[in-house]
Amino acid sequence: MNAVSTTARLMVARRSSARTLPIPLRFGRMHLPALARSLRFTRGAEIGVWKGAFTEAFCKASPDLHMLAVDPWQSYLAWLDTKNAMPLEQAQRSMDQAYAEALQRLSSLNCTIVRQFSAEAAAEVPDRSLHFVYIDANHVEAAVYEDLTLWAPKVRAGGFVAGHDYRLFENKPTIHVIEAVQTYTREHGIDPWFILTGDRTPSFLWVVR
Repeated sequence: MNAVSTTARLMVARRSSARTLPIPLRFGRMHLPALARSLRFTRGAEIGVWKGAFTEAFCKASPDLHMLAVDPWQSYLAWLDTKNAMPLEQAQRSMDQAYAEALQRLSSLNCTIVRQFSAEAAAEVPDRSLHFVYIDANHVEAAVYEDLTLWAPKVRAGGFVAGHDYRLFENKPTIHVIEAVQTYTREHGIDPWFILTGDRTPSFLWVVR
């Protein structure tokens, strides 16, 4: 399924009390840059950038697209991730190395690198000013829910909200993306919404109405 046909399917989907959510789509997250290009989106954001590879994919797919690359690149106790499961100084060296790689990868592209925590960066972005946001930051339940609360309102109607790691990780018990997304979509009456099953680690997605 190509980006254009998937887009059409997303746009025509309607609410249905009889439908089980989320709706699976045979579509991977690496198709999202092409989707953004086909829709002529010009403003996007990734929250949780790490080494910048996914932000780079969006920028290279659409030269007219400006990306915000938001990540503190900082080790902190509330980030319960294997990347942070080491002594503080060692973890921070890893963060600094990832930041250096992101800088090298993104500095020549149409991208603004924002080395801030999610809440700090969101405060500077007007509501309904983005065409999409992709969330891949702190994966504990409260943090994912907070990122959705902060960033979903930044996306205009017709754009999409998406994020990574919508699955159960038996070896990573601190990841609770599923719980956070299910709570947020239920509380905000989001229907339809989708799971991109074309990857081993799925992403979630919905179109803003």
